[in-house]
Amino acid sequence: MSKTTIPAGGITDGTLTSAKLDQDGAFTFNEDSADVDFRVESNGNANMLFVSGGNDVVGIGAEGDLGVGLHIKTGDSGASVNTDAEELVIETSSGSGGMSILSATDGTGDIYFGDSGNNASGYIQYNHASNFMRFAVNGASEKMRMASDGGLLIGKTSNSA
Repeated sequence: MSKTTIPAGGITDGTLTSAKLDQDGAFTFNEDSADVDFRVESNGNANMLFVSGGNDVVGIGAEGDLGVGLHIKTGDSGASVNTDAEELVIETSSGSGGMSILSATDGTGDIYFGDSGNNASGYIQYNHASNFMRFAVNGASEKMRMASDGGLLIGKTSNSA
């Protein structure tokens, strides 16, 4: 089988308007770029994965209704998203929301900031082996460190006299 195509308007109940299954197992929804939504249900959640074809939003846990990118939603906070940071939205209606970066005990957890000239213009890094956090700017040069004892080092990496 090379591919199976359901043409636009193909299924009579109106649920699926365009789809393609290739011989390699790839399945394409909404190949014609129509304003078509797609969702996957789980046990107890009608929108475990939700793709909004017209709004270019992917929602996990709920229909993506904030930003233009990935919206992970465990509850409705009632807040609106800042358009400067809408590509990844984590939303909850409980008191706290968050993100975890889990690494090996001898590894690091990293958040990098980059541009077309330097993919590491700056970063925030937690070093698990030595239990410190470093902050780097201007081409990924470390400028500040919070040491394991709580000391704040600016412009240096050790607390030598």
